[in-house]
Amino acid sequence: MATNRPCEPVLLDPEGPVITAIAYTVGAVLFLGAAGAFVYVTVHTVADFDRSDGVWAWCRAGLALAAAIVAYGGISYSGTSR
Repeated sequence: MATNRPCEPVLLDPEGPVITAIAYTVGAVLFLGAAGAFVYVTVHTVADFDRSDGVWAWCRAGLALAAAIVAYGGISYSGTSR
């Protein structure tokens, strides 16, 4: 005899060493790429601050801030895996 059970949604929570390795790799690439961009832009902003227009210095500072945020996201992303 069949029973009537309500349909329950299935949540997929991938686990395992391969998924964990992929998550850490993506996080490391985001972190290393953005951290390198942050260092590069910050060094050039400070070095060219006296020679360049103030507007470009603020644009570079904004780029450095954006790169720092992406680097933080990369390190946070790799830390969420199990």
